[in-house]
Amino acid sequence: MPSESDQRIDVSATKCNHQNRVCICNTSDEERGQLLREYLDALAVAGWDDVLLMPLTDDSKNPAIRDRFGLDNPRAKELLRPPDEAVEAIRSGSRGFVLYAGRPEHGTEELVFTDHDDVGLWPPNETPRTLLVRSGSGTGYHQTYRNSGSVDNAHGKGELAGAGEIRAKNWYVVAPGSIHPSGGIYHQVQNPGIGTIREEHIPPELRPSNGASKGSSHGDPKPLEPDDIEDLGKDFDPDAVTNEWGATVQEARIVSKKLDHLLSTYNPGGSYPSTSEADMATVSMLLVWGFSEVDIADIMRACRPRVKLRDRDDYLTNTITNTALTRINPVDPDLGRIWIESAKENGGRPVFHEATLITLQNSMELLGGEATVSTIVNEGLIQWRGSKERSVMKRVRRALKCLERAGYVTSVDRGATIWYDDGFLDLDLPHNTRL
Repeated sequence: MPSESDQRIDVSATKCNHQNRVCICNTSDEERGQLLREYLDALAVAGWDDVLLMPLTDDSKNPAIRDRFGLDNPRAKELLRPPDEAVEAIRSGSRGFVLYAGRPEHGTEELVFTDHDDVGLWPPNETPRTLLVRSGSGTGYHQTYRNSGSVDNAHGKGELAGAGEIRAKNWYVVAPGSIHPSGGIYHQVQNPGIGTIREEHIPPELRPSNGASKGSSHGDPKPLEPDDIEDLGKDFDPDAVTNEWGATVQEARIVSKKLDHLLSTYNPGGSYPSTSEADMATVSMLLVWGFSEVDIADIMRACRPRVKLRDRDDYLTNTITNTALTRINPVDPDLGRIWIESAKENGGRPVFHEATLITLQNSMELLGGEATVSTIVNEGLIQWRGSKERSVMKRVRRALKCLERAGYVTSVDRGATIWYDDGFLDLDLPHNTRL
């Protein structure tokens, strides 16, 4: 069924390969501005008439503050734009904007988004009817709701792992009129009015679990209270703590040599100028692997039992909150699960490392999103010290098979196996190298 935007924009004007029919091939900047205007008008009718939007970076679907500073930084506040200015910016060629949920400072208190990444697992029609936006990729949807007060941030887990997220506080979605890296444009599909969502409307697998992160990787960190860290139980087992998608500390250590070293010694190999910087590096790695700030406090005190960590609650709190304000690009849950599963199947040895993923992603992009293992290796970006070409090809093939299991590439046998991008090129890989 054509969307409202499909009916207004001539999607047959040009022929292209974009999965999203509303794309840069058939949509002008003026029309993109109108897509944002319609969405903001719908918010205004529902009472959100003074929202503030954050611009996108020039080349991604990430907010402009990414890798630079936190939301409360004065420089971040200078980037925010009210509705009229945001619409005009898009009409003048801006790539687009994001909107943070549940943030009173942005005029979005009680605003919540459901993000449907896999509509086969969690279709939008399984939650109350409301304003629906198609993502720029063309494969997912965002829904906009009023929070009844009982809905909080959560990732899909269990049978709904990878299905999507509930974005209720300090967690953004990309606004209509914005351009996805693929060239598709986020646009409104239907607007019956903005409905209210309650916890009972959400599957149990998409509700917060105990100790789950409250969105610190997506906005401001959740402040730690002294009571959160002062009473570490005597029977606390750090390897029994799970991250927001169910992996234990020990499982993360299997595939992350860096995390394992940091949790094994105060300053591994003298790699850091001070032990305090090694503490921050440990916190950073635990955030990358999706552990909550409260659990990280316990893990740090159990695995790095320095006197300063044991006796200085203020030091531990500051170390965690200050680190959470730096660039944290967490491991994607689907990728993380396959990473760990494949390592276990390989005798406890990771099948691939983050550096492999980065060079593999760069190679696939240079090759237009489709390639054989041979063409990837011949591109020359992927190398292993002194390894023969056959060994390199074997490792690339293993990594691609894992990515296929995670749903990020697909393979087709045409005499030679051709690997096609299926979201891998859009995947934000963890920032920290040597994971």
